[in-house]
Amino acid sequence: MTTTPTAPDPDRGTDPRRGDPGPALDPGPDPGPDPATNPDPSPTLDPSPDPVPGSGAGSDSEPAARPGRRGGRPFMHVVRTACATPAGRSDLRRGLNIVLADLEHPTGDSGQSRWPLYTHLMAAGYQAPATAAAELPYLLVAALYAVHDAPNPRMAATSPPPAPAVFKAWQNLGWSFATAVHRGVMSRENAAGTLGYLAELDQTTLLRELPAVVARLRSAGIPITWPQLLSDLLAWPDRSAQVRLGWARAFHNTRSDEETR
Repeated sequence: MTTTPTAPDPDRGTDPRRGDPGPALDPGPDPGPDPATNPDPSPTLDPSPDPVPGSGAGSDSEPAARPGRRGGRPFMHVVRTACATPAGRSDLRRGLNIVLADLEHPTGDSGQSRWPLYTHLMAAGYQAPATAAAELPYLLVAALYAVHDAPNPRMAATSPPPAPAVFKAWQNLGWSFATAVHRGVMSRENAAGTLGYLAELDQTTLLRELPAVVARLRSAGIPITWPQLLSDLLAWPDRSAQVRLGWARAFHNTRSDEETR
């Protein structure tokens, strides 16, 4: 049996690029009310199209969204809709283990049923790609959002979820790490080392490492821009250099949560 590599915990170990792995992520059952435990939700969806992966800091240039509700923003609308019921949110959370098992399989399909995910996502408008491997970035981001940021549907009547936030193309993973530095969650050296480590990975290994990285950031209240993360993951096989450049620009140019140099 092959052991799955885990992402380095940025504040553990002496080598920022090869620190000790963080704890395994167990999404567990659908939790209770979110407001007390999730005070700083990540930016979500706005109606505008997907930003260009890896575009320069402060760029507002954005192409039309991909058809079939597969772009980062259209897909996150699907995910938010699927998570609007207790059953949908719970099944998408449990889907993280299914995705991680599939990432260990050479074909990208371990044989575990993705039916619980399809039940809710396709009902909300999801159109799956042609192969099981091609949809892994979609399912991973959906599961991570459900685990870390999806509002509790049981609280919707008394605490409606916030309106989707507009975000810029530079608010990518590099921006999230820069925000962690500015808030004192990570040292700049450890954040840069971890981001650099991720930037050198192939797509499959990057997908395997992301759950531990996202858990580390979200546990400290650091926002993740989910549509932009998905767009970057989808671009990785053909345009990883452009995505890396965007991460580097955002990390080194971000002065605060909302500004770039």
